[in-house]
Amino acid sequence: KLYNVSNKVTTILSDGINDIDDSIKQVAICGMGGNNIIDILDISKLKNIEYFILEPNNNANLLRRYLSKIQFKIIEEYLVEENDYIYEIIKAQKGIEKLNEKQMYFGPKILAKKDEIFERKYQKRKLFLLDVLKKIPNTDSNKNKISSLLDEIKMIEEEL
Repeated sequence: KLYNVSNKVTTILSDGINDIDDSIKQVAICGMGGNNIIDILDISKLKNIEYFILEPNNNANLLRRYLSKIQFKIIEEYLVEENDYIYEIIKAQKGIEKLNEKQMYFGPKILAKKDEIFERKYQKRKLFLLDVLKKIPNTDSNKNKISSLLDEIKMIEEEL
């Protein structure tokens, strides 16, 4: 009502997308983790959906992988900063897209831009991972986790 879009936007309280009707073509799912968004994206309900606007608070890489699996391609992506938090906004439409690991991790459109917000987000992520790395005991049982963290740090450094 505040922005005078009541005639353009329909809000639905539903368990996932179970209660949307076939006339709905665009869906926005925001403010929750990537895994929760994946749980909501019930493939059987997607036949008429043309676009998604998604804002995962975490695990955006897993969400990108899932979008590719269900044949939605990313057409726009943005990093938006508000109150010291950086949000990833993804717009996806029906279509096939093959993403490499870096594109899955950073986002293909975000990776292509590499703006100042990108720099801040991944400098912060790198510092966080280095701190985690210091706290993990160097034991045989942690070798895979340490290796995974080092790989992630290396990938970030390559893009920064």
